[in-house]
Amino acid sequence: MFRKCGLPSAAHLNRVGAISSIININDPGPKLYSAIAVGHDLIEDMLYKAVDEFGVHYGFDRYDEFIHKFIPEELREGIAILTNHYDLIIKYVIEFLDERGVGINNGTILYALETLMTSEHQLLSKYAGRTLEVLKRITR
Repeated sequence: MFRKCGLPSAAHLNRVGAISSIININDPGPKLYSAIAVGHDLIEDMLYKAVDEFGVHYGFDRYDEFIHKFIPEELREGIAILTNHYDLIIKYVIEFLDERGVGINNGTILYALETLMTSEHQLLSKYAGRTLEVLKRITR
């Protein structure tokens, strides 16, 4: 798996973890900051690629299940802070519109975001709300 810049994902994660250790931003003891740095792209990179024991992809609808299965509890908050949730929002909107066979325009994007805001994804609905506010301001 490669990042958009062409760098292998494993190289990026190792570099970030090593840098956090080298510049000594770790907490004393368990070195959680390095672990969080290594895992900072895990959700973005793997949510749509990981499969369960039955070969079914996790994807957006199984976001919470993915988090609980693959991210240790002590790392979840830190990784969530560093995750680019707006990237996940864009993927959600595209998936939402594709499933309904609807084209992309201002109205359908706003509708997809409003739907996400009413979903059970508390963290993602927060980011959807922020995105919706920005889009409503620029589409007036």
